[in-house]
Parts: sequence; structure tokens; C-alpha cells
Amino acid sequence: RYQPRSRGLGDVYKRQVMEQLRVTADDIYGVGQNQAYDGMLGKGRLNIRRALSNILTPAVRLDNWSYEGSNGDLVFAGDTVSVDLAFTNYLRMAENLTITLSYMNESTVLQSEDLYVSSLATFESFRNDDNPLIFVVSEDAEPGENLSFRVDYLGNYYTDFENFDIVVTPNYFDVSDGKLSTTVSSGGNIGFNDEQYNEGNGTSFSGRWLATDCGFIVSYDSAHVMDNVINDFDASTKDQDFHPEVPIRLHRNSEAHTDARSIYKPIEDAPGALPLRIEQKILGWNHDKNEGFLVFEYRIINIG
Repeated sequence: RYQPRSRGLGDVYKRQVMEQLRVTADDIYGVGQNQAYDGMLGKGRLNIRRALSNILTPAVRLDNWSYEGSNGDLVFAGDTVSVDLAFTNYLRMAENLTITLSYMNESTVLQSEDLYVSSLATFESFRNDDNPLIFVVSEDAEPGENLSFRVDYLGNYYTDFENFDIVVTPNYFDVSDGKLSTTVSSGGNIGFNDEQYNEGNGTSFSGRWLATDCGFIVSYDSAHVMDNVINDFDASTKDQDFHPEVPIRLHRNSEAHTDARSIYKPIEDAPGALPLRIEQKILGWNHDKNEGFLVFEYRIINIG
């Protein structure tokens, strides 16, 4: 019985056992109706005899990845994104290895070639720094949509695959001028985008908490009030009288370091709904003389 002498060695040993079981599994994608679930059923059915006898197969896996577009790690529809990938071989030597990247939905267009590695020894790593994965996000991609990619491996005595996801920035994200930070959203919510306080980080200054919720109120008279502010502090509920028309995203601005914009409208069947369109713009500057404030601009348009 193998008994590792240290936790670190034990973790490595367990990972190798797991990979040996995985790479020697039986392919079941040709069984019954499984082809309809290509890539969704893992590597296959465990084959313990092969796991104990196979001494040739490597196990190259994607350990981690990082990505960057024109707005850093925020990814919006229409963006071009560069992805750095890091691979490690956990089992036997991999030779003549071709790594093919493909997308699994219609919201991305790849602009990258296959990766080739002549050899990768046990525990040796490889990065694609010289040939990053480049893809363009479709203009039709929805906020919060998963962009799914497939990685296929082909080498001597070896075929394998795995998937990874990159998420389009949802209907909310954080903006900051270096000191003042808050979460902004497509529908005008400020601080948090939801009543459960899961979607956002509130408003803070130099790391100190300032506010949980802020919002926008517009009215014609007491019977026509539209807002997204708290209506019951005990129950932590708030009015949700607006819905996004154009999702929030960052824009290039020659003056401001941060320029986030969206368009939203009152929900048409809300009581006292007003025929308005609200264009929202949030501006911030990341230098000393302008630190400590964000500018919220609103253009209210009568569309009635």
C-alpha cells in the first residue's frame, strides 16, 4: 500500500491515480443515443483492467487560464479577447501533441491556430504565451452568457478532451475611481442589482462601507412614480420599475478612465408607468486630483 510522506506528495499521487482512471476509461459516445451528448458525459466508463495495465497514455490537462479584452477581464458583446492557457502533463511522456481549440456555441468566432508540442514530460507544463487563443464575442451575446470552449488533445497513444467557460459580463459590474467604488447595472440599480445582495458589492470609499443600496427615482406626480429603491427596510425589498433596453457596458472615453453606459425604460404594465427612456452614464477618473467621486449622468427622454 502506498503511503505518501507529505501532504504535497499525497495530492500529486491522488491526481495521478485520478488521471490514470480517467484516461483509460471506455469511450461510450457510440453507445445508444449518447452521440447526441458528445462531450457532456465525461471521458467514459471506468475500465479497471486497463487502468492497471496501461503504461503508455499521458494525461495533459488545462490547469488554468486567464483572459483579457479591451476592458480587462470584463467581456462584452463585440469584444476581441485574448486567452492565455497553461497545461500540465500528469502521466507518461506526451509526444507529437496537437491541441485544438473550438467553440461550442454561436456567440464566439475563433481567430487562432492549433497548438503543437513536440514532447511534454511527466509534470512538465506548457503555456501558449506565443500563440494566445483569440476570439471575437458575437454582437448578439447576452449579458451573463457562458461562452463554452472545447480543448482536444491528439498525440502518440493519446486522444483526450476537456471544456472551459468564459462568462460574458452580466447586467452589473463594479466601477471605481481608485477610492470610491460601487456596483452599477443595466437597469439603474446602484450598489446591488438584486434584493438578496448577491449581485454586487455595495458602495465603499477607500475600503470602508458607505451604502448598500442607492437608486433612481423619477415622477410626474404622486400617482406616477418610477423607481428602483428600497420600499421595505425590514423585508429588504425594493421597487423594480425599470427594465434594460441596452445592456450596460464600458465605452472608450478620451477624458474619463471609466465610462459605463446603459439605456433602460419603465416597465410598461407597472402602475403609473411613464413613457420614458433613461440614458445612464457613469464616469470616473483615476488620478489624484479627481479621486473620491463618480459622476452619474441621466438623459430622460419622453417617448410618449
